Amino acid sequence: MIAANVAAAETLEKQRQLCMYRVHDAPDPAKLEALRKFLEGLEGIGLRLAKGQAVRPRDFNRLLSQAAGTPYAR
Repeated sequence: MIAANVAAAETLEKQRQLCMYRVHDAPDPAKLEALRKFLEGLEGIGLRLAKGQAVRPRDFNRLLSQAAGTPYAR
């Protein structure tokens, strides 16, 4: 679904058509800290979320990729 949305937006931009974008709010700092602590508790996998940096969607995608094939994948 995301790929379809990106493709549609790119097509509209190329045709110089008006379109709207949804901008997501930044994650709640307390929830990010809770996620960091949770990840620290998962031993032997090395899943980490950088502290003090802006967290981007690619950071979450990286975590999901690293967790794939481990007991923590779900």
